Amino acid sequence: MNSIGEPSSLNGRSNGGPVARRGKARVLFALLAGAALAAPLGPVAAEGSPVALNVDVAVINESFEGAFPGAAWFANDTNASSGFDYWASTTYRAASGNASVWSAGNGSQVAVWDAGEVPPVNVSNVTNVTVFFDDFEGGSFASNWGVSDEDATSGNDTWGVSTTRAYAGQASIWSAQVGYNDELLDDNVNVSTYDNYQASYVWRSVDLSNISNDTEVVLEYWYWLDSESCCDYLYPVYFAGGSWNYPTSDSGTSNGWTFASVPVAKSATAVGFLFYTDGSLIYEGAYVDNVTLVAAAPPKPPQPAGPFVEDFEPVNATGNWSASDDDANQGKDYWGISTARAYSGGASLWSAQVGQNSNWGAPNANVAAYDDGMYA
Repeated sequence: MNSIGEPSSLNGRSNGGPVARRGKARVLFALLAGAALAAPLGPVAAEGSPVALNVDVAVINESFEGAFPGAAWFANDTNASSGFDYWASTTYRAASGNASVWSAGNGSQVAVWDAGEVPPVNVSNVTNVTVFFDDFEGGSFASNWGVSDEDATSGNDTWGVSTTRAYAGQASIWSAQVGYNDELLDDNVNVSTYDNYQASYVWRSVDLSNISNDTEVVLEYWYWLDSESCCDYLYPVYFAGGSWNYPTSDSGTSNGWTFASVPVAKSATAVGFLFYTDGSLIYEGAYVDNVTLVAAAPPKPPQPAGPFVEDFEPVNATGNWSASDDDANQGKDYWGISTARAYSGGASLWSAQVGQNSNWGAPNANVAAYDDGMYA
């Protein structure tokens, strides 16, 4: 390509000067403008041949006016850290008719709804069971919770009910409500600062002996934190197997109230929190509010009504089965009806009937081989 200032014709000879160049530019612009204004041509086919039109074809039409999930749909939550919350039918909003499905129609969110508020849908079929909920408003803290400071280097500094900060209502619990500040030489509440060398536990006994094996137990809470980011920590804890367990920790600043949840072992006999500090800098500390312990029973997949027999013959397939691949690293490969092998009749299910084989570069069914990285 020639740079600006060095114009040349296509055959290498002179373009005939700037006037000639402008004339050719006008011709080129006219050609381009004409092309841009021309109407696009439709599909062209040989005489008598059908032309494929770009039209939508309905594959499924679901108004969600009937029972959900029924036999055609399945709803689940594969992350139970905040309990099981999953899709369900609702009449709260609908594009047409009276119903739709809502992404959180089944589940519990006790820690979020303020007093007087109710969820926008009927959640009478919730599978989450609240073991306990405490917003620290009723004056029952002393009878329900225990406190201790396992490091007495700077005296005993323990959790207690505070009205300084609250996620909702008027009260929460603060990590240094009770105690004398050896650094600032005053009560912690007077200087709004925690003490050095705290190992302050607050806990509540629980009985999870009736929790079934397929149930997840989750501790949900809101916290406000201002601590030394390197060395002073808030831990949610549970007591199981003869010792305290520490699923996670937070330090530094939470930048306001933050929601958190952690799994709890079904063998736990107590749940609570630990605030741990070293001997250097001190700040305001940790507040905890709206604590909920939830036992979340997973939903059961829909079952066909009564006994059933399935031979997977295409003519008899009833649509009562769902298939998926939860590992898409090598693409989606999943079960489907195959005629390659059958115990009886002409068909069975094969684990890789649907999908492209990443090793062979062809459909699994064509190479008779399953793919790597399947979780089907």
